[in-house]
Amino acid sequence: MAHGDDASKDFLQKLFKDARPVPRSTPYLEPEDSPFSRGPGMRLYEEILAESLLGAAEREAQSLAPTWLRDEEAILICLPAFQPEWALSVVGDRKSGYWALSVEGQKSLWYSTKLWYSTGDHSEIPCPQSVNTYRSELAADLGGAVCDIWSRVLSQTRYTQERCLGCDGVTYHFSYSRRGIKGIPKKSGKTWSPAADSVPGKLVSLSHALRDHARDSANRDVFQNVIRDHLEWFQTHSQSLSS
Repeated sequence: MAHGDDASKDFLQKLFKDARPVPRSTPYLEPEDSPFSRGPGMRLYEEILAESLLGAAEREAQSLAPTWLRDEEAILICLPAFQPEWALSVVGDRKSGYWALSVEGQKSLWYSTKLWYSTGDHSEIPCPQSVNTYRSELAADLGGAVCDIWSRVLSQTRYTQERCLGCDGVTYHFSYSRRGIKGIPKKSGKTWSPAADSVPGKLVSLSHALRDHARDSANRDVFQNVIRDHLEWFQTHSQSLSS
């Protein structure tokens, strides 16, 4: 009997080791259950994420432009299974232009949180982790077009029949907000390992291009063209974003 149990255990271990996330083809982001708004009731991991990533992005934006020049903001938080988390913020206004800000943890915040729990000494909340911050400027038309796409995709957020199941993979949390006279309430949505040719997958690809634009100053012209290619895809597939 013991031999049978060992064989079953070995089979399950191999099954999970070899498991790979299956890209999801759902055409919509799903409603957000954890918007990292730094409100009451957040879990410790979410608090650390919000302070380490979004807090750093907000402070960077404040150093670059006053509040009235930060009318609009499109945000992504990326949570990989085995790599450090990172956030992207496209912030600015349609007259003065935008900034693309990439904030990246130097190590996995998830594993740091698990380590804190494992110590048994919870008398103090762990300090926010160190991050690397990168930035680049985006022309007003380019940044505005990015924010328009964020807003349109998030406007279609809904539950789908295909539930978010699987091991590992990458979770992406999106949000968008705009102040001003006709302020737009904050919108949020998420997706998990989307198919590359789906609308959520294309939004993820656009996010990576914006991140590369912020990080790689030597090749910004290249990544700017990639960003415009992604925006053109959304324009030619506008029916995918219709109600």
